Amino acid sequence: MKKFLFFTSLVILLGIGFHGYGSAEETGGNIHLQEGRYDRAIEQFKEAEAKYPGNVGPVSSLAVAYFMEKEYKEAAGYLDKAIKIDKEGTEGKLKGYEDLLNTKYLKWQILYNGSVEYFKDDSKKAVELAKKSLDVTYPEKISQSYSLLAMMMLKEGKVEEAKNFYKKAIEADKKNVEAYMTLGHIYLVERDTDKALKYFNEVLKIDSAKIEVYELIGQAYLLKGEYGKAIKSLEKALSISGKNPTSLYNLMLAHYKTKNYDLAINKGKEVVELENVEPLVLTNVYNLMGRIYKEKGDYKSVIAIVKEAIEKGMNNCDSYSLIAHAYYKLGDTKGSNSWSNKWEECNQKLKVETEEPKETEYSSPGQTDVDMYIPRTEESYPKDIAVVVGIRDYKNPNIPDVDYALNDASIMKDYLKNILGYSEGNIIYLENPSKGELEAVFGTHSNPKGKLYNYVRPGESNIFVYYSGHGAPDIDEKKAYLVPYDGDPSYISINGFSLNILFENISAIPARKKTIVIDACFSGNTPKGMLLKGISPLTVVPVISKGYENLNIITAGKEGEVAGWYSEKRHGIFTYFFLKGIRGEADVNNDRVLTYGELADYLEENVPYYARRLYGIEQHPVFTGKREEVIVKW
Repeated sequence: MKKFLFFTSLVILLGIGFHGYGSAEETGGNIHLQEGRYDRAIEQFKEAEAKYPGNVGPVSSLAVAYFMEKEYKEAAGYLDKAIKIDKEGTEGKLKGYEDLLNTKYLKWQILYNGSVEYFKDDSKKAVELAKKSLDVTYPEKISQSYSLLAMMMLKEGKVEEAKNFYKKAIEADKKNVEAYMTLGHIYLVERDTDKALKYFNEVLKIDSAKIEVYELIGQAYLLKGEYGKAIKSLEKALSISGKNPTSLYNLMLAHYKTKNYDLAINKGKEVVELENVEPLVLTNVYNLMGRIYKEKGDYKSVIAIVKEAIEKGMNNCDSYSLIAHAYYKLGDTKGSNSWSNKWEECNQKLKVETEEPKETEYSSPGQTDVDMYIPRTEESYPKDIAVVVGIRDYKNPNIPDVDYALNDASIMKDYLKNILGYSEGNIIYLENPSKGELEAVFGTHSNPKGKLYNYVRPGESNIFVYYSGHGAPDIDEKKAYLVPYDGDPSYISINGFSLNILFENISAIPARKKTIVIDACFSGNTPKGMLLKGISPLTVVPVISKGYENLNIITAGKEGEVAGWYSEKRHGIFTYFFLKGIRGEADVNNDRVLTYGELADYLEENVPYYARRLYGIEQHPVFTGKREEVIVKW
């Protein structure tokens, strides 16, 4: 009886009412569509289309089915055809499917995604579809379509048209950060620094923690010759992103321009000590260090630093010129002539004229695939509460920095807003917090009612907690601790924050679903060496104890393992693949619903492989919780 009622409801909703056609094929297709059998739905709708040619019903249904199957070109083609047959009927049909499939903006989504797909091989068709996607009533979606058109124009070298589309994107949605950022970047490349700064400052009004904008503002002030303002902005960028080589180089350049040579050299040395720096950035750093030593009259240091660059292959023709000049100043004519010859050979090989390094040169901030174009779902949960903690720096000078912890935390915050549907005001964001600050948020053993507890609406809120930083073991008690900014691994049971207390206090909060994600290891070892001297890096400390059945907990590694970094991506390996997973790559069955089980499987497939590939270490993420629970829907 229940099956009969369900079948009947589909007939009423989607079979009848479109020019009288309620065919068995179309009704069967709708059943398959609702149950996720998109290929079967397509077969049924095609039979209906053949049986009732010229009817809008099967055609618009095919557009939806192909879209759900992620075959966006076909979806856009059928939607275009349906609109030509009957625009009003098509839009009514799509509205019905939005209710049935629990999704929104179907018309816009089909045209937008079709445009993106077509742009790979048919830019004209892509632009046509993008313009058609403007025919909606949702300002945010109109803005995204204008941004897409602008991006297409940039790809085709039509800069002025791109500018106009980005400006229209901003008119439609005053909070379109991508449009402000890209417009500012265009004007920066054109050396129109005033306009660039205008748009970058608009970004800060929307998101004051946006790392890249501080870097770009610093570059703009460098070009303007306002070096004090450049230094201030670049230092802000570094305080958020950690030791970013491009920010350090630009800061070095600003100090050089203000003749603060020692500060400039120190920033250069910081870049040289980093791993996986882009060759162009490192070459510029070495050459600028050589120029500074040259201006200081320290010619021996010029020779030493530039030869170091040459040995690493981080040099250009100007490097030979710097050494030749230094030998000349030291009275070594033979050495000077030898390096001058190398300089000439280099220029002939590259067929370029020698010129001094451009002092206004700047490098763009490093962004990776997970940092850019973070997708937005339609999820919105204004009652949910999140805590994001990133601890890169430590008060104790013997504790190595966690290079990418603040970048991990900053991007995780963006994903919480864009993908998981958290409100900005409901995300408690902590950078380099002390033990006292962690206790204020999570509570203590004697009083579990911290800020997080008080933010939650009992029985209505979900909780998401993320931590990136050091973890450490207590050797005697065999317990795990988070290491706060003012912590000391040698006395971790006194000044650390107990992982068990974290789990116990969150477990006691009367929230619906509780998720804890930890990118840290608790072995006492780190990618930069041991936190505790004189202990084995394989100290066994139980990370997840039993008794937390109401928590979903994901940690970066098993007991005794090291949580590695993915330096090229500027994230922890675990966090990088966690972000890729929740943006869609972990949805292996393409049902637009991601469960904790799917995410855990995806992490287990990728994190151990890259840990071995990059460092030759074992790192296996651990999940404890309900595999069937949903973490995100698209």
